[in-house]
Amino acid sequence: MSKDSKRLPLASIRLDGGTQARVHLNQDAVDEYAEILGLEDGPGLPPVDVFFDGSDYWMADGFTRYFAQQKRGEQYLDAIIHTGTQRDAILFAMGANASHGQRRTNDDKRKAVETLLNDAEWSKWSNREIARRVGVSDIFVGNVRSKLTANACSETPAERKFTSKHGTESTMDTANIGKTKPKIPGGINFDPSEWPSGEETNEAEVDIPAVHSGPMDDSKIKLLTKPFAQASTALNNVYNEFASAVNEEPLLSAYLGENRLQELDVKIGNVKNFMSYHKPEMVCGKCKGTGCSSCEQTGYLPRHKKASHVSEK
Repeated sequence: MSKDSKRLPLASIRLDGGTQARVHLNQDAVDEYAEILGLEDGPGLPPVDVFFDGSDYWMADGFTRYFAQQKRGEQYLDAIIHTGTQRDAILFAMGANASHGQRRTNDDKRKAVETLLNDAEWSKWSNREIARRVGVSDIFVGNVRSKLTANACSETPAERKFTSKHGTESTMDTANIGKTKPKIPGGINFDPSEWPSGEETNEAEVDIPAVHSGPMDDSKIKLLTKPFAQASTALNNVYNEFASAVNEEPLLSAYLGENRLQELDVKIGNVKNFMSYHKPEMVCGKCKGTGCSSCEQTGYLPRHKKASHVSEK
């Protein structure tokens, strides 16, 4: 893709090609750039980047500089001219401000990622490739892709292209992404067939003293379940805050990567499954909440014993 530099009339540059990567034009920046351009011995500003397809000049990078020139009443501006199509200009624009210009907001980054994910061709790229093009972390891309998939899962491409560690291009079948096994609320995938049956064992029964005052009832069980719900919410918050911090820090994102965060999510999910497995579910039917060997003198049955209790009825 060749490129050249020259002065172009403002009127010859098209701004309607979907190449604006920012959510909003920063008018304060336009005013500041206009002042810089007006300085007689000022540093000036770098040329804008446009793509020429043989007919039209498509703005790719330099919207703020364009409007700063327009504000000053100028008719021309310096431009680096790339030979390419409107699509080339869009792709260039989505990562243009990753390393220079005004700092991008999270909304700007999200818009750039969504532009690629909403494209029939670019959406087949891996998270890592899109992240490289836009100048964000692959975790950030993964989060945006997940939200888009949740909103319109029927539009998810059946294949996604990615480059392996050996440099070869491959495709991945994504048809089953989003199809999950039965899931415990707040936990990770967990197959109910793998739950312990709760059947009586041959081990000697242990005489466990009662740990509550008065018969167990539904109101007491409701109180006992509160710490489990609070802990589950706290675990979710810890993960979300940590993942968000990683997304915003390129060094952390580069080291941890998407796989390590998924590993953390699985481990947190295991903890939540453990709590869900042992959470009080119902008053023991054998002792009516007074305490017996079946409920280990607690008066209630946790989830894994509830299933066997119901089957015995």
